[in-house]
Amino acid sequence: MNEQEGTLIDYFERTEPIEMLEEIGGHSPYPADVKLINRLETLHGLTKPVINVLLQYVILSDNGKIHQTRVLSMASHLELNNIKTAQQALEFFKAQHAIKKKWEEENLREQGGKDLRLFTSDETYKKFTEILQHYGQTNVDDGFQSLVNQAYKEYIEIEQNSPQASLVKKH
Repeated sequence: MNEQEGTLIDYFERTEPIEMLEEIGGHSPYPADVKLINRLETLHGLTKPVINVLLQYVILSDNGKIHQTRVLSMASHLELNNIKTAQQALEFFKAQHAIKKKWEEENLREQGGKDLRLFTSDETYKKFTEILQHYGQTNVDDGFQSLVNQAYKEYIEIEQNSPQASLVKKH
């Protein structure tokens, strides 16, 4: 684990899921999101750090939205794999991402020459860096930012190469 991942894991370990959503959204979480967090704890038995990793992954990969169906599906995978810590959850999502990326590379045509926008909006980027700075990450430009940018870039590449994306482009 490198220093950047350590900072991220520390954040996930010490932050309540509702607090994290407040920081990201700039307001209290929606009641449906609070119910979802409670469901993840009680029904799936996920720890708060694992819930944080799961929610952050979904938020980053779904354009800032929390899709309940996707979250619950991923929660089942985390539960079945007995994931209990933020570090385990990060490793789990990295492994899943690598599997998905490999499958796509083997089964989908590459889409060349497209510029990727690493964040969906400047506001999303600004909020993310503010949260990191609030928790003592002073060297955002050299450290954690590159980790987040790389993860988001890889997600965008996967989404652009997904079978659903090719269907939309044809119509």
